[in-house]
Amino acid sequence: KTAPTEQQPKQYCILFYKYHPLTSDPAILETYRRATEKLCASLHLTGRILLGLSEDGEGINGTLAGGKLDVEAYVDCMLGREGVGSDEKDDGDVDSDGENFERRNGAIKEFRTESKRFFEKLNVPELIFPSSGDFKWSSCQMNGDENNFESSSDDNSGNNSSWFPDLNIKMVKEIISSGGAFSNITMKDTSKGY
Repeated sequence: KTAPTEQQPKQYCILFYKYHPLTSDPAILETYRRATEKLCASLHLTGRILLGLSEDGEGINGTLAGGKLDVEAYVDCMLGREGVGSDEKDDGDVDSDGENFERRNGAIKEFRTESKRFFEKLNVPELIFPSSGDFKWSSCQMNGDENNFESSSDDNSGNNSSWFPDLNIKMVKEIISSGGAFSNITMKDTSKGY
């Protein structure tokens, strides 16, 4: 059993989804996937992100976890901000020399540059979330056993282990799949109770 310690960072989780046109070309979308993966890895985030391999607006869907300031940095980046606003500390996030602040800002600036380049190539507006309210936050408190977490919406609680074992960012044709059950249904058919 592993008990939480005061020196380990708390973990926070965000869930997000945004319809947005990307591309149906896997080679082109791979550049955005790699940039997203590099951003998340630089911010020490784990979880999964699905990128819609479609020009029809499948967009992005994700669940990420990490330290509070790293998760906030990801949100700031996806809101179109060029960097984080301060080098404040959160629980367990040692930042006495500004190293984490610089790491976060460097990761955001690099991603913003790659993202702008990607969307200019597609000739569509950049994928920017309009509001921080588009991200659903949660935190988790360790229950004395590293495999037993209690969910909490209280931002003052957390855990000392990541919610996810790794980072998985992949391209998918459908972000939300119906398993083909609705493949022949048109919008006019939905009134029939499907």
